[in-house]
Amino acid sequence: MIQPDAVYKHRWRQRILRTRRRYVFERWKASQEKRPSLSQLWRWMKNDFVFIFKWIKNIILQIRKYGKVIRENYKTSYPRQFWQLMYLRFVIREHPIQYRKRQLFKPKNWQFADQYEYGQVITQLDLAKASYPEEIDIIEDKFEFYSFCSQMKIKTPTVFSVFNNGKAVYPPREEFKLPRKDVFIKEQKGGKGAGVRKLTYSEGIYSDKNQTKLSAEDVHEYLLQSSQSNSDLIVQEVLKNHSAWQVFTPGSLATCRIVTARHPEENSIIPIFATFRMPVGNADNDNYSTGGLASSVNLENGILGRAVTVEPVNGQFEWTVHPDTKQQIEGTKLAFWNDILAFALDVHGYFKTLVVGWDVSMTTDGCYMIEGNITWSAGLFENTNQIPLSRTIYPELYEKWMEKYTQTA
Repeated sequence: MIQPDAVYKHRWRQRILRTRRRYVFERWKASQEKRPSLSQLWRWMKNDFVFIFKWIKNIILQIRKYGKVIRENYKTSYPRQFWQLMYLRFVIREHPIQYRKRQLFKPKNWQFADQYEYGQVITQLDLAKASYPEEIDIIEDKFEFYSFCSQMKIKTPTVFSVFNNGKAVYPPREEFKLPRKDVFIKEQKGGKGAGVRKLTYSEGIYSDKNQTKLSAEDVHEYLLQSSQSNSDLIVQEVLKNHSAWQVFTPGSLATCRIVTARHPEENSIIPIFATFRMPVGNADNDNYSTGGLASSVNLENGILGRAVTVEPVNGQFEWTVHPDTKQQIEGTKLAFWNDILAFALDVHGYFKTLVVGWDVSMTTDGCYMIEGNITWSAGLFENTNQIPLSRTIYPELYEKWMEKYTQTA
């Protein structure tokens, strides 16, 4: 990895720190020109008290659920887990889930606890808004993305329908008919597997992963009600893994998150990092945040690292083989690596957006672009490689982009 310039690294670090929560004494210090009223000060103090009480309770629950597995596998005592979680939440000011995502219970990872870049969503959106905001919806809205890819003849899953506010809004002027085939339901603008539900079709009946049987009318009613009360939904075709990838999954689609960027000086498109994501059990998707496996991918040769998970599988957070299929993961070259990397780089060429996380899959019908992500989760790099993102070229790229597009960085 190229070491970023010290000036850019410092700017980057300060930018990350500004995204974190402030306590009452910090707000007081920041408001020297206009002191808050007593009522405002009281509200700040009350909010801090509620915040501290709420998260101490959450930390205790985290230890009750995961503490035994961590203690047995990594010899990290309960008191040490409690202290580390308290430090993570109240000093670093990050969600306790990061304790498992970054595997901070491991001594070699805890040394980076203050260096990991947890607050990336805000900075990623800031960059997109400062540079090419007109492309945010095209990339983040799954129907807009599908429409764009269809126009550009980029292979992406077909969208059969869109449900908005309790009614079908696509296809226009047509009565919605659920296809007599497997379908995938997910939120139109959701992330981290939000709203995902895979339905398998057989002889007029749709079944979900829990073997709940649904008629076409039942599915239609579900789509109407969920889009009314929760979020807009899309209905997509279900893709199948290529046989070379099927060995890494018990059934659902595996994907590779490939983050690519436009170089701020050369304007060439370069890969930043890649992560291979694998479903576990009967999960409908491979999302790491909901318990899937994630493995680093060497950009030069496609070799996979050992896999990690945020939810222990059979009492383990790390796997060298897939727990369901027994396929070797660590040290295995991902099939078609050069093809999917070239595909991601090619697709980025259709966009001006500076950095995008692409979810690519090798299917029975070749490379498919599942979706793009403006907020592409720096955690996937840090979680699988277990080193801070600040040790890569990305902070330098980011600060050079911000210099170019804001002139204020």
